[in-house]
Amino acid sequence: MTNRRQIIWCVLGTLALPASVLAQFSTKPGTVEISAGIGGSFDFPGASAAAGGFAFIIPGLPVPAAGIPKLSAGRKSQPIVGGGAGIALTRFLWIYGDYGYLFPDRQTASAGLPVPTVPTVSVTTSTEATRHYWTGTGGVELSFPTVHRIVPLVRLGGGYVHHSYNYRSDTPNYRSTPQFITFQISNAENIPVVTFGGGVRWYWGERHGLRILVDGFRLSHGVDDVAVAEGRSGTGYLFVTRRSGGQVTVGYFLHFGR
Repeated sequence: MTNRRQIIWCVLGTLALPASVLAQFSTKPGTVEISAGIGGSFDFPGASAAAGGFAFIIPGLPVPAAGIPKLSAGRKSQPIVGGGAGIALTRFLWIYGDYGYLFPDRQTASAGLPVPTVPTVSVTTSTEATRHYWTGTGGVELSFPTVHRIVPLVRLGGGYVHHSYNYRSDTPNYRSTPQFITFQISNAENIPVVTFGGGVRWYWGERHGLRILVDGFRLSHGVDDVAVAEGRSGTGYLFVTRRSGGQVTVGYFLHFGR
């Protein structure tokens, strides 16, 4: 077979392929999308629990030595499940709303604090921390249709991150009542956020496919976290605030109405 015939057969074969294999049909205004997905968060503070790095003052005695501090570090990544909906205003412009549920993180820690002037006595602190998030966001999306099945997109929006946090540390008070010295932080609030990100839609057919998204969150104010602190008196822990987070999700989408 000559080169000319090969070229002719290739052209005819290409023209015979279904259009859906070569290109995506244009998105029309009013197209509705629903989606559901799973993934994981990153950089959101976890439920870190620290014990033994704090100096608790007992009346009448010197400040006890720091002992061997212990930190149960919270997970910076949590599993996510969620879903969303969107509507196309033009071929390129969408508006959307998404919801995500992050599975809770729970941590505990305990450590002994020996009292220098009473060798037979040690003060043991126990700490428990829990942290939980869910997200509700929306905004605008720019989509960039191509002649292939994979369509890039970028997003900009805002909304709220619900954050609940509880940190409780109990240190025995062996000299007087109350029996325990308790330190606690407890908070639950909806934090305004700005969101930004992008990803791709991978069309498996004209109306459905796989969507991969990476979203970043900038919180309007920080949330408490525990960090290691190095100083002249040794290693301890302190409370810091953090204002960022993100998520990566993979999910299925379905289009209606075009």
